[in-house]
Amino acid sequence: MRKTAFLIAVLLLGLSGISWSEDYDSALQAYKEGDYVVALAAYEALAANGDANAQNDLGVMYSLGEGVPRNALKAMKWYRLAAEQGHADAQVSLGWMFVYGYGESPCSEGVNPLALTADQGGALSPAAARGISRSRATMQEMSSIDNRVEEKGESQGCVPQNYELAFMWLDIAAEGGVENAVSGRDIVIRKMTPEQIASGRKLSKICREKEYKGCY
Repeated sequence: MRKTAFLIAVLLLGLSGISWSEDYDSALQAYKEGDYVVALAAYEALAANGDANAQNDLGVMYSLGEGVPRNALKAMKWYRLAAEQGHADAQVSLGWMFVYGYGESPCSEGVNPLALTADQGGALSPAAARGISRSRATMQEMSSIDNRVEEKGESQGCVPQNYELAFMWLDIAAEGGVENAVSGRDIVIRKMTPEQIASGRKLSKICREKEYKGCY
């Protein structure tokens, strides 16, 4: 059913003669109206063509379970693809996912970072309080997430808490003047040790030099 809808969306987008930006507007309107089947098919077609806005919105849908089962790893996959193109909202979403950890236990207790605003601040998840966080994980360790996306199937998976990577993405978005990224970075800094802050700044610098590619 979803594969058929996706193929139809690709054909319609290719034959319509309408600009990709107008197609995105139509997908967004379907999403706002709660027509997730149409929105999902259109977003997937646009995302496959490299549309960063559609990739970000797919991240939102998988994060919130709108029209699809909630899946932390798939949400992260789509956020990262958008973030690699400099999509500030996707970068902020990645940052919040790493601040609290997101997904199945024991990696986290299912805290939804999108439901926690910078003003609310929030608290560490119970799992993090029990010392389950992986704030010292490296980019290389995080690369295994890509391999787990397909392995987990419809299971929502797990994105571990990692303050350095949270700082990295929020710092990058903050450099672009995104207000909630600045306040989010301030929140995560208060949770970090001096060593973690130094590591986060280094990762942020490396990620910029790599033009956001492969930063995790």
